[in-house]
Amino acid sequence: MHPVIYPLLVAALFSAATAAAQGWPARPLKLIVAEGGGGAPDAAARSLAVRLAPALGQQILVSNLPETGAEAAARAKPDGYTYLIASASQLVIDPYLVNILSYSPEDDFAPVAMVGTSPFALAAIAQINVRSISDLIALAKAEPGKLALVNPGKLTLAGMLGDLLRVRTGVSLRRVPFNDGRDLLAGRTHLIILPVPAIAPAVRRGQLRALAVTTATRVPLMPEIATIAQSGFPGFQTAQWYGVLVPKGTPRPVIRVIHGKILAALKDPDVSKRMFGRGYIIVGSSPAEFKAFLKSEVGRLGALARNLGLKAN
Repeated sequence: MHPVIYPLLVAALFSAATAAAQGWPARPLKLIVAEGGGGAPDAAARSLAVRLAPALGQQILVSNLPETGAEAAARAKPDGYTYLIASASQLVIDPYLVNILSYSPEDDFAPVAMVGTSPFALAAIAQINVRSISDLIALAKAEPGKLALVNPGKLTLAGMLGDLLRVRTGVSLRRVPFNDGRDLLAGRTHLIILPVPAIAPAVRRGQLRALAVTTATRVPLMPEIATIAQSGFPGFQTAQWYGVLVPKGTPRPVIRVIHGKILAALKDPDVSKRMFGRGYIIVGSSPAEFKAFLKSEVGRLGALARNLGLKAN
């Protein structure tokens, strides 16, 4: 291509994208949550929607699609009216653990911002005399096979962490399917790994004891609880995380605007307080930072899945 034509073409394409974004938004926007209602990503989506709507002058329609959300967003028209809040489960775990995935997390989306992380915690029922990782290891070795670990699913991030815990500590823990926590709270099972917001209420009521969190540093919502890494297992760190993405091809001017509005919303005191109360650690990254993080997580968690011998359905 002629050296003069190339920059002219780039300028023309940029001008076309800018022109397409000038009338945006002219109608309500759709924010798809790739999980059910009531969870951390749903709370984040609704908190953001309340602040983004007046900032953009349009309604933000939140839609919970736990089974098809990522696919629906990937197939949506890239016109700046469809957004996705998704987690490590949809963007990193599923590509390794599902044989046929109808979307490509890397090829079908453009990252906008990483909203925040939601640390996991390992907790034990109050009926057993376990208050730390060392207590857990001592009891598990004294009575092999006695302790049962509730597993929310083999092919989930929490399930993977349960397998990693058994491998790293060398203890025998029975795997018990998750049933809304009924067996756990009734004392028929003993241990569980779930995001801090899901465990915190039972810990506050005294039904569960938090033994450790899975992040590199302690969690603001539970500052007294040590990390698994601090408990003698360096390098043991993983948190659930959530980010906003758009269909690939969405105009860059639109991405820049929505990114700025999201960062402003995350800095709002009411939003920060609400998310902190649910165990969120707010991040608010740039699109480039989120893209780099996604790439690193694909490699890290993919290697973990292979090392644990997990296979696709």
